[in-house]
Amino acid sequence: MTDEHLLAVITGLLETPFPNSDVSQGDRDSAPAHHLQVLRRTDDFWEDRAEERYEAAEREIEAARQPLVAALTARWGTPMAVDLTPSWRDSRTLPEPLDRLSQVSGEVLVWWPAGTERWVGLAVGQADNEFPIELIAAVGIGQFPVTVPGSPQRGTNASTADAPRRPLDAP
Repeated sequence: MTDEHLLAVITGLLETPFPNSDVSQGDRDSAPAHHLQVLRRTDDFWEDRAEERYEAAEREIEAARQPLVAALTARWGTPMAVDLTPSWRDSRTLPEPLDRLSQVSGEVLVWWPAGTERWVGLAVGQADNEFPIELIAAVGIGQFPVTVPGSPQRGTNASTADAPRRPLDAP
């Protein structure tokens, strides 16, 4: 997929109504308050776990992620980087879709597009060493379950209110 196509997929997720119940269709999982879409996936590592192959796959995903982050940032401003690892360390359950993302990724970048109640997240994750590395987009509605200073949606959730977070451009 080209950079333009990946942007079009995210724009489509923002415009797509949420279903009344959970629906999985190809690389997309949707629920009443979110969509998750795999944007890019490497080959798996079941047969060959060579370090060179893994590093090439990481570079492939990063090459897709970087221009997408730049385009989303140009469109909606600097994202907030939200650390998802405290939920694992403390055996906490996050609300969806963050719970699913926390099972494959330690961090999600989050933007709040103007003129909508939805937020957009972007994460890179891998379920386990043998599984593919994936670039995943998430779109949710309503309050984001982590307080994010300066965001239009300052919802909190006791299970994530103390989760570390920083602006992407912070040191």
